[in-house]
Amino acid sequence: MKQEVFKALDYSNNIVISPDFDGLLSAAIINKYKPINISGIYTTNRLFMLDDIDPTQAVWVDHDIRDPRIVSIGCHAVYPEVKVNPLSFNPHRLYDQHPDKCFKGKSSNTRDKFPFSTSVLLAHVYEWFPEDVMSIMFLAHADSGYKVYNDYFGNVQAWSDVFYDDNLKKIKNTNPEPIYESLKSAGYKGTAYQKPSINVSGETNYINNIRNMSKFIDNHITMPDIKDIVSTIRFKNEMHKYSGKVESRAIVTGKQIGRAHV
Repeated sequence: MKQEVFKALDYSNNIVISPDFDGLLSAAIINKYKPINISGIYTTNRLFMLDDIDPTQAVWVDHDIRDPRIVSIGCHAVYPEVKVNPLSFNPHRLYDQHPDKCFKGKSSNTRDKFPFSTSVLLAHVYEWFPEDVMSIMFLAHADSGYKVYNDYFGNVQAWSDVFYDDNLKKIKNTNPEPIYESLKSAGYKGTAYQKPSINVSGETNYINNIRNMSKFIDNHITMPDIKDIVSTIRFKNEMHKYSGKVESRAIVTGKQIGRAHV
């Protein structure tokens, strides 16, 4: 697993992230070990470019991208049969965990969807095992790791033969609720505070919410800069151009459905 992730990361020092807390924390973790530049933020219907590079020359982090020109690292449930860039990494593809064998519910004791976030994956790969409570809360919060660990413990155990480390022991016992007020103040929405609110006027305000969250993380783990928007690509009429769930019946025909799962 580690070797495959490092191959993807070696492709470029430029990254395109998700706007989620997990995307930002993933960038902070990578930045601890090599200098990176956040070149874009992809929301599945908009790509905000923060510089002028070709987006295919970046690693897309906390995304699973079906476009074979793009290298991505993500942990979403994807179909192993779908052709992607050979450098792209997803644990379901590596371990042949088909989505049709996922989402079996809390009572299942067999391997299901990979239970943790991209940031927890990257911390494992880099062997970053923080001791401070705030960093552990960040890992426990990303993609609701604390809740997933405790609600789907059978699945966590089923993955433990290939994925287990000291961080997971801490995530199990670290409720991230103490940071919720800070997440809310930074403009992240809902009861889980994983994504920036889209109910803002203008792209600049949306990016400012992401920048506020980045500053919150940066108080504890150094973040790359979130720069101003240089250009925006919208995918309203093309559905979701770069990433997508592919329905089982589409595997037979080879037709990809443009419904995003990032």
